[in-house]
Amino acid sequence: MRFKIEVDLQGVSLKLPLNYQEVIQGIIYHALPEEAANEAHRQEKGVRKMPLFTFSSLRGNYKVNREQRVIYFDTLYFYVSCLDDYLGFSLVTNLFKGITIFSHRFPCQITSLPDYQGGNWIELLSPVTVHKTELGTKKTIYFEPNTMEFTSAIYQNLKRKYQYYYGEEYEGPFSLSATPASVKKSIITYKGTNIRAYSGRFHLVASPEAMTLLYNIGLGEKNAQGFGMFRMEDSNE
Repeated sequence: MRFKIEVDLQGVSLKLPLNYQEVIQGIIYHALPEEAANEAHRQEKGVRKMPLFTFSSLRGNYKVNREQRVIYFDTLYFYVSCLDDYLGFSLVTNLFKGITIFSHRFPCQITSLPDYQGGNWIELLSPVTVHKTELGTKKTIYFEPNTMEFTSAIYQNLKRKYQYYYGEEYEGPFSLSATPASVKKSIITYKGTNIRAYSGRFHLVASPEAMTLLYNIGLGEKNAQGFGMFRMEDSNE
């Protein structure tokens, strides 16, 4: 279930940190039902949880000050996608009341968007990331699109999500490739950690059920931190 959130800034030029993902994630957590938000926050060592939502990078008219590492928005909108309808309706109900950003309260206009309706060409609305941690050195290695490691990591991530959501092992088709000229690397700092992620145009093949799941919850890792949301290339989002 997916929505477009248009924030009425009421003439304010909104100042946000250049790495704003934690701010937006906090807004969404506050709009979730209390039980769901508490469950998402609860950490269990060695347990990977299913993300409840994902969201896009912020869009609109903006100016970036890289020296101060801030971004100024004159208009602002973004997309949110939820794992299921209950969460989606609860989220929308609360967001309709407005959102608070650094003590400023802003009204929102919310548009419901169609579910996955087929297709394989996707465009990232927020960059995708996958990585591994070396056992000995604990060094984090991020994978680049169009490499065997990247594709394998995305596939293993899909299998975990599919098993969790559908309760059975994924045995459908899978392939993923990026249009090289479209790929752009980003370094995003989240809670003090630098995350390497990639945006661009990809061709993604999976079963309709798997495509629907990825469309709703995102591609790759760290979806609830604002990574891996995509749109179908021929959509009107």
